[in-house]
Amino acid sequence: MRYRIWLCALAMLCPLGCQHIGPGTIVEDRVAYDNAVATSWNEQTLLNIVKLRYFDTPFFTDVAQIVSGYSVGAQANPTLGVNSAIFPVASLGDRLFGNLPLQAAYIDRPTVSYAPQTRPDFIRNLTVPLPPTAVLYLMQAGYPVDLVFDLTLDAINGIPGRSVSGGQVRPASPEYQRIVQILRKAQLSGSVGMRIEVGKDKTQSLVMFFQDPDIDPALAAELAEARKLLRIDPNQRDIRVVFGATRGGPNEITMATRSIYRVLGQLAVSVQVPEVHLAEGRAPPLGGDVAEERPHFMIHSGCKKPQDCFIATCYRGYWFWIDDRDAESKRTMAYLMIMLALADTGTKEPVPFLTIQAN
Repeated sequence: MRYRIWLCALAMLCPLGCQHIGPGTIVEDRVAYDNAVATSWNEQTLLNIVKLRYFDTPFFTDVAQIVSGYSVGAQANPTLGVNSAIFPVASLGDRLFGNLPLQAAYIDRPTVSYAPQTRPDFIRNLTVPLPPTAVLYLMQAGYPVDLVFDLTLDAINGIPGRSVSGGQVRPASPEYQRIVQILRKAQLSGSVGMRIEVGKDKTQSLVMFFQDPDIDPALAAELAEARKLLRIDPNQRDIRVVFGATRGGPNEITMATRSIYRVLGQLAVSVQVPEVHLAEGRAPPLGGDVAEERPHFMIHSGCKKPQDCFIATCYRGYWFWIDDRDAESKRTMAYLMIMLALADTGTKEPVPFLTIQAN
């Protein structure tokens, strides 16, 4: 009987070498890594916005690669012996003794590679103004035109929008606010859009169009008002869009776009700086009508990390966070990821990696 017990125990170890643990880890790990990378990206972006409010230098590090390695092992060291001290007439089975220690190990050893974003093309994309194409792509994709323009434009056809420079807030002109209001209505009704046209010389041009026929007369009148404010031909439905800070031609709209660096600076206005930091001069006070011109974005601050927050980061001994119930601020963070992706174009040069084994 005892021989059978030993044989059964040894047989239990055999199937371990035939099991596949890789497929099961995909289901458990993929979403977990997605959430971890997304949370890390949000925290990094939030920290850089806070840094800009303090006139500190932003810095980005990319998660370049994640490699997970798993191993499962089992080991048995059986020992058998005969106890000769037992009375000689005892049977062999009674005199037999043994030990079967079992050891099992499961090792999860991920390796994460980080790439500091210091390459020239990334710095260039961070500081060069976004192309008007990227701005209108966001509008065409359904992102609210009022929020997109507030974040990305300094002016449209020479009409100034809201802007922040050197801690001074310049409010948007009434004409700019009215144009954006009309375009938002047209966007919701599908009466405004954009397309890329290719000329005979293979050059591409960006065109924004208005769909006036067969629409609500009140909206048609507002679109006519927008054309008048933009100083373009009232009968022109297809308008070429180019980059520029001054007024364009009669059939042309200029857009003075911002860089991603300046977009982050716009959002930095909404950081609630602790009073002690303002009093000590660690962060400058903002000039201009900040209360009236604050974007739909808010970063709170406090001594302790709140329990109910969407994302939080610690800087200079204080916590800064976005409330989890603040849908507009959370939406803006999502738009920032899209803008960074639109700005990060071109061939990427090789950069040094910092590889860290997680355990």
